[in-house]
Amino acid sequence: MTFVGGELIIDMSPEYFETHNLIKTEITAVIYGLVKARRSGQVFSDRYLFSNPAAGVSTEPDAMFAKSSSLRGGRCQMVRSSRPGVGEELVGSPDWVLEILSPSSQRKDTKLLREAYFKAGIPEYWLVNALGEVIDFQILVPDSNGYVAVETQAGWCASPTFGCSFRLTREPGDDGFWQYTLHVQE
Repeated sequence: MTFVGGELIIDMSPEYFETHNLIKTEITAVIYGLVKARRSGQVFSDRYLFSNPAAGVSTEPDAMFAKSSSLRGGRCQMVRSSRPGVGEELVGSPDWVLEILSPSSQRKDTKLLREAYFKAGIPEYWLVNALGEVIDFQILVPDSNGYVAVETQAGWCASPTFGCSFRLTREPGDDGFWQYTLHVQE
């Protein structure tokens, strides 16, 4: 469930295994390993609520990252809900958000959340579309009017948040499913 731009979006579509779930697992695993090795903050995986009241958004991104300095400095904070049965949420502005497109989420991810994340002051937004023949992997950073994609250099996208470059590839696996690899270049 997502609240963004004054609109409540409830998407009951199942998550596509090959073009969504496998990608999310790969990216989250790599980013978590990087963050853990550097002891640089917290990675929030799928189903963790993010809210930024000033930007008018409340949603569960595919993944998020908040630097330790952002958590200590109040840029974002983990808040325990006062509602029974509801867990914690990240309120404010994380340093990184990931969204992977599904057939039913294209407008939400490419327009509504893109605008809301920019308004929320999130420094880096990764947008992945693996629905076609080629993976569209974008690292988006703020410009004066919205997010712009960082230019690729020989197939690599530089991440200001993580201080390294990334490339997302896929190849057929022995089990008949795509095997995704998030390559890291430090």
